[in-house]
Amino acid sequence: MTGVQTCALPIFASAIASLLRAAAADAPVALLCDDVDVADEASLELLRGLVFRLADAPVVIVCSARPELLERRPGWGDGLDLHVRVDLAPLARRHIEEMARDRLAPVAELPADLVRNLADRAEGNPLILVESLHLLVDAGVVVRADGAPWTVRGDALEALALPGTVAEVVQARLDRLPPEDRAVLGCAAVVGRTFWEGAIEHLYRTVAGAMPTHLAAAAVPAERGVVAAALARLRDRHLVRGRDVSSLQGERELVFAEWATQEVAYETWSARVRAPLHRAAAVWLERHAPGDAWAAQLALHHDRGGDLRRAAEAHARAAAHASALGRNADALRHLARVREIHVEAEGTPAATSGADRRVASWRERARLRLELGDALRRAGKLDEAERAYDEARRGVLAHERRPEAAPEAAETI
Repeated sequence: MTGVQTCALPIFASAIASLLRAAAADAPVALLCDDVDVADEASLELLRGLVFRLADAPVVIVCSARPELLERRPGWGDGLDLHVRVDLAPLARRHIEEMARDRLAPVAELPADLVRNLADRAEGNPLILVESLHLLVDAGVVVRADGAPWTVRGDALEALALPGTVAEVVQARLDRLPPEDRAVLGCAAVVGRTFWEGAIEHLYRTVAGAMPTHLAAAAVPAERGVVAAALARLRDRHLVRGRDVSSLQGERELVFAEWATQEVAYETWSARVRAPLHRAAAVWLERHAPGDAWAAQLALHHDRGGDLRRAAEAHARAAAHASALGRNADALRHLARVREIHVEAEGTPAATSGADRRVASWRERARLRLELGDALRRAGKLDEAERAYDEARRGVLAHERRPEAAPEAAETI
């Protein structure tokens, strides 16, 4: 939903519903939405709205999500007449084994011990199985051949210890990547689940000097061919996927194949390296993704890059954009983060001498507290809204009681 800049959510929802209704006129339609747990608030509201708009149409909407969705939005989907929630238990062992045999069907003589070992490690989790199968290929245990049966190398299988968790399996796969591929994947993880080749070139080039020692071999000028070749290899290993349409004009867009790959790749960076990476990502976004529609992503990079002043400004822009589109939950989240940043700045020892003005002027802080109060009131949180309004009043009074306070430069008429 990031690319929806000019039209309000109801108009966009109506257009999507009309498209699905037209498609369903010929045959029933199934709309599959994967990884809904990482969807933004606008997308979640869009899905709820589609259920209402398509109640009389032969359309079924199937959404898959990790449990984190219900931690963020408890009861999401509840109250809809046509909503059915299915909590998936671990797959039965026979189904995991069947899945393994199906994926390894091209193997001429599939060892039964290998299938049993895979099922033992997966413990009913299909993602562990899929990543383990990729690891077998990466490690040379399973040798694929075009137009010929695949083979299993027994010596390589004996030397390989299959990890037992998703993170461990993914980490084992990343450990087998060449340094430059690992560096490119790490840069992509900083940008986000969705990323762009141009952004990776920028990060790879500008932060090469900050890379860990074990990536020193990859710390070279990032010509387009270097990053493009690395991304091609990562696609071949099913770690990332390309997208046919990009949300940024002229930029090649890709996405991580699995959430776990991004999380593990991101954790390979130390905090010392992550901060400049996020600052570099913010610079690239400001150049290539102007407009308030990208303010939320920009705020995240400024925040994690340690630039709290720019983070507060971007969060405020993201809140205003969300409010304009009727996305009050998103606006509330951004405004709450702005308040946290202001409180952190006001609570520093230097704040008593006015250093906190580098984050925001007193007038800006008061205005954003009022906007936070409005968002809380719209959410029905009246007590919290009153506290936000009170903070704004106290901020104004505190400034007025400073006879020595000179007008701030930004407020001079």
